[in-house]
Amino acid sequence: MQALKRMWARDRAQLPLQWWFPSLITCLAVFVAGLGMLHTDEIRSTVPFEWGTGPLVWPALLFWGALLACGSLVGLMLSARNDTARAGLAELKDRSTELHARIQALPPKGFLVTFEDLFRVSFDIDSRAGDSEDGLKASIVVALGGIASLVRAFTSRGDGAEYFINLMVFRPAAQIRPEDLQKHVLFAEPGANPNTWDGVLQLRKEFAYRFDHDNMQPDAQVEPIMLAIPETPYRMDNGKPTLLPGAPSVFCDPTRSAGFENTLELAAWCREHLALRSSVADDIERYYAAGAGVAVRSFICMPIVVTPQGGTPITIGVLNIQSSRPGFLPGEQAGHFIPLATPFVLLIGRSLSRYRVVPKAVPAAVPRTAAIA
Repeated sequence: MQALKRMWARDRAQLPLQWWFPSLITCLAVFVAGLGMLHTDEIRSTVPFEWGTGPLVWPALLFWGALLACGSLVGLMLSARNDTARAGLAELKDRSTELHARIQALPPKGFLVTFEDLFRVSFDIDSRAGDSEDGLKASIVVALGGIASLVRAFTSRGDGAEYFINLMVFRPAAQIRPEDLQKHVLFAEPGANPNTWDGVLQLRKEFAYRFDHDNMQPDAQVEPIMLAIPETPYRMDNGKPTLLPGAPSVFCDPTRSAGFENTLELAAWCREHLALRSSVADDIERYYAAGAGVAVRSFICMPIVVTPQGGTPITIGVLNIQSSRPGFLPGEQAGHFIPLATPFVLLIGRSLSRYRVVPKAVPAAVPRTAAIA
């Protein structure tokens, strides 16, 4: 019934725009003109109008009623056309805004040639990396530089934004000393038991860089922080996820990338959408408002996935790209950027899967989710 009412209301609003509506007005106008010619004296006798002064003059009443109806129909038709014109202009404005956003999201002219050159260099270094630690590290760093160049091409903001790029590598908790876990793991709930973790994502200082539109240099201030990756049964609590947004959520669901446009709003988002204790959200709030993450205002994260020959894909880490300003790669810019950055991430994965992140004196444990040899 409600659907029928809505349909009738919609169709009724479109009646003045139908092809036959002007014809109806024309016929009514001809009828008014005919009455005026046939009953001129009767109509004239009613002017000026005076109520209750004599018997009704039906030809005059019909004339004036038809004339009023004709005028009302003309006004209704003009109003409907004006509404349609306003709606069309509003839609045109929306489409223009959308088109402008799409154009803004596109890389500059000649970008594909630059992309080809960047990838050619990265691929050449990767193909000659071999298995030496220095060669693998050089391959990873060159690919990181290629991604940094992509960021420069996609961001033309002149507000002096600085960017950070780094890798977080998965390590089983058994490979890390308990005192290091206690010191470096961030945003863990009080009394958290590492035995309920698959492992941690560890930020690697040798693959942490900061850059702007002019240069790229190692990030000497970054700390080797770790983020816990809980076992699968502990990733949900009462229908809400317990995974931290960003790197941990991307690591556990490598089918997507993730980002956040304002880290000062991240704690409030966690309180609303995640099953975390309030103390964790408080830690996140302090970290980005006045702690070590004060320079980071937005970020995106991409999974690093490798596929062993004849095996199934394994997620071995996460690539983080951060900005000192909110709104990094907003809207469709991220949708254009991520596919172009993916080939560089694949090269990073190939080298990172062979790069030794565990000291040789430490026996390698078998990870329950993913690990690097």
